Amino acid sequence: MQIDYKSFYLRPDTPEEGIIRKPKEGSEPGTLLTGRLGEAATEAGLTMRRAPITPNTRLAFEASEFAK
Repeated sequence: MQIDYKSFYLRPDTPEEGIIRKPKEGSEPGTLLTGRLGEAATEAGLTMRRAPITPNTRLAFEASEFAK
């Protein structure tokens, strides 16, 4: 069996500079991540906080395509 991973561009309409996130109660920028991702970070000795923007993922997409 061979697995063929497919990459895709997340939110292609996001401007290059990203989008400023609207604060929601309990998930303001800079607050610690919760849930499984927060737990995994803590187990790995990392502190992960919520980002103030939703980034443009074009460069990450291009890098993953180049790596193939």
